[in-house]
Amino acid sequence: MAEASMPRFGHGCFLVCLEQLYQKLSGRELKYTALIGKPSEITYHHADHLLYQQAKQLGWENVDNIYCIGDNPETDIYGANLYNRYLQNRAYQMRNMKKKRVIAGNSSTLDVDSDDDELISSVVNTIEDEELESNYAMNCHSILVCTGVYCSSRDYVTYDNKKPSNHNHRDFVLDPHLKQPNYVVQNVHEAVQLVFQKEQ
Repeated sequence: MAEASMPRFGHGCFLVCLEQLYQKLSGRELKYTALIGKPSEITYHHADHLLYQQAKQLGWENVDNIYCIGDNPETDIYGANLYNRYLQNRAYQMRNMKKKRVIAGNSSTLDVDSDDDELISSVVNTIEDEELESNYAMNCHSILVCTGVYCSSRDYVTYDNKKPSNHNHRDFVLDPHLKQPNYVVQNVHEAVQLVFQKEQ
């Protein structure tokens, strides 16, 4: 596929056809209630969950780092970075909840008012979340390979915003910064070597 003269068509092409057919037959615009698949977070969340299950079967406690290797900045890289942002936000929220738990634990008396109800609720949620905390990776790293959709010798796909493009779903809000990969390598072999190097 790296030698293909045009971008690959996938389910996005099907959706464009579906939207046009729906419009023509019904006279109304097709409304979506949910978006799944790359680059949606839920896809990477599911992959994280599967990695956790595999690690558990192998006797590992957890998987701290996920490395997503892909050739498309707008789906593979974007999705990995979007999921990493989710993981970082989640870690930040967990730290804040733990602080609240410490504060609540150090309080000798609690006058229960609306603020305290919220605090107690967050402490209870923190206890429940701590049980699930090890089920998630800490980081999701994106590695762009130059052997597929993105190739430095071609310029129909770019991640450096010189030529903005967006081939994602029409309802998907695009943040151009998330198309920036953590690493760029020439091929999958180099990507795997990079992962081994980082995890030594």
